[in-house]
Amino acid sequence: MPGPFSAILRGVNRNPDEPLTTVLVRGDRAYQLPILNTSHRFLILPPVNAQKVQHPEVYPPNCHVLNMPVVFQPDMRIDLIVSFGRTIDWQPLARFAQRSNCPMVCLDREPPPTLVSPPQVTERQLAALRAMGGERNVFGSRAAAKAWGFDGRQDDVTVIYSPVDTDLFSGWEGGDGKVLTVVDGYIHRPEAGFDVWREVTRGLPVNPVGDSPGFSEVAKSGQQLAALYGSASVFLNTEQCRTTPVALMRAMAVGCPIVTRLSPIVEELIESGVNGYVTDEPAEMRRRLEELLADQDRARALGQAARRSAVRLFSEESFATKWTEVFRDTVDRPACTWTERYVESLAK
Repeated sequence: MPGPFSAILRGVNRNPDEPLTTVLVRGDRAYQLPILNTSHRFLILPPVNAQKVQHPEVYPPNCHVLNMPVVFQPDMRIDLIVSFGRTIDWQPLARFAQRSNCPMVCLDREPPPTLVSPPQVTERQLAALRAMGGERNVFGSRAAAKAWGFDGRQDDVTVIYSPVDTDLFSGWEGGDGKVLTVVDGYIHRPEAGFDVWREVTRGLPVNPVGDSPGFSEVAKSGQQLAALYGSASVFLNTEQCRTTPVALMRAMAVGCPIVTRLSPIVEELIESGVNGYVTDEPAEMRRRLEELLADQDRARALGQAARRSAVRLFSEESFATKWTEVFRDTVDRPACTWTERYVESLAK
């Protein structure tokens, strides 16, 4: 087992520009791929309780996919461990971090499961989940960081928004004269705001998209969806977004003018009157929709500002750069600083 000073010795001997060897568990490919396409080396583990994959995914050449049971050789050099969530996969990664004395990064893209309806964990279980983590804790939004009990002022906290393909989702032209919404399960999820949608769009031309049987259909491809955003005169979001608002972020990337309901994560992305309109008042929402349908110059100005925000905040290039910065910042930190906090949580 490496000694307590092994991480420091690795840092002293490491070339600052050399690729890092990083261990992670196979997960959401769309999220992980921009990270995997960087210059680092990745050892990809199967998830705990993973089923046999019939058609293995193809990874970039800098990735090595390991099969169960995973056996790490004592002399194998590992620089960093990344856990994509405080899930069942965190525990074996944490044990390996202890054995190899490697610093660890922990990601939580969404708020904890107590905040969904119905709650999926108890407060006691949430306290144990919060004690998990790493030398660096990455969150998918400031709202998620706050919900997990991190105020964002600590130097071990970083916010990295989920990536959007800003090449595919680009090129707004507008002109279809319709209000676009993109929501799955619109009618049956109260938080989606279907009643608000009916109220504010009554009598307006609309184009609802999404897997909502009896109401709307999902786009047949990413290209078709991007084209729908590109031709829409305005995008409307009535959902009280507790998790990553992918549909809204894609609208921003395209440069489609936006009218949206307020939520903590929306506040991070949209500044009302600058790169979209934010309101919880149906009458105001209706007025803004009518304004943008009638005034293409105003619509284009808001859309262009939203596009600039999207490229800066969550383009795939920006996303990969921010993760590389996290890797470089974390790799030379003292390892396993989270251990005492986690052990104490288990004793409660």
